[in-house]
Amino acid sequence: MLKTVKPYLQLMRIPHVFTSMADIFAGYFATTQFHPGQIKYLIFLLFSSSFLYTAGIVFNDYFDYEVDLKERPQRPLPSGQISLHTALVIGIGFILLGILFAGFVGVQSFVFAVLLTGAILSYDGITKNIPILGSLNMGSCRFLTVLLGMSIVPGQISSKIIIAFLVMLYVISITTLSKGEVIGGERRGQQLATLGVILVLGCFYIWLKGILTGFTPLIFLILFFTVVTLRPLVRVLLEATPDNIKIAVKTLILSIILLDAYFTAGFAGFLLGLLVLALWIPAVQIARFLYVT
Repeated sequence: MLKTVKPYLQLMRIPHVFTSMADIFAGYFATTQFHPGQIKYLIFLLFSSSFLYTAGIVFNDYFDYEVDLKERPQRPLPSGQISLHTALVIGIGFILLGILFAGFVGVQSFVFAVLLTGAILSYDGITKNIPILGSLNMGSCRFLTVLLGMSIVPGQISSKIIIAFLVMLYVISITTLSKGEVIGGERRGQQLATLGVILVLGCFYIWLKGILTGFTPLIFLILFFTVVTLRPLVRVLLEATPDNIKIAVKTLILSIILLDAYFTAGFAGFLLGLLVLALWIPAVQIARFLYVT
């Protein structure tokens, strides 16, 4: 049974789901500071983002089929473990489910889900291989995911939108680095390091401005920068080989959870920050058996 299911889990890049859930948590707690009466809407948004993000991953491989035949022939679609038709059905089905669950929350959530769907499909089918535009498009997907989490209280979005921009910047930097995954990249490490420093300074700035409260967010920020992201960045800076870039991209993708935990701790307290951080555990454990990039 595991042999039958594993190709589908690989196609869907299951560890990614936990990062999209973390984005929803960050957006939700930024605007609600945790309101028990809205838990059902939070659950709907978690399902919505999970389905939409997974659909995006499936369509990524669907549109990359010809390239993967040459560069990644072992993957589920080029190896024939899953047919293109099946992948298309899964992708469409997940998009419809994602939009449906967002619609259960309200009109604003429905609109953001539709916009997110458009951003996902435009990246997978059009902009992915276009320099700069592709990275911006991928960043916009995460930006809209955070806004989807905020959509429960749309009146709060304008005052908290900076955290969505910081998540967007982080994902743009990861996408920029990932372009060198197959052939290596001479300047990817330098570009990523520069963006990384800007990101950390931006996170520290919003704490200084009082947008985030208390000292506990700094614990998550230090953990995010020093323990998780610094090591792979240094390796890429020293030697931007495909293997080092692949390891760095995998680590940095999963580290989105820590970034979202930082925002959550600042808006809703240490314990809820730990709740988001707990998503790191299943994401990392599953990533040991399934590829992430």
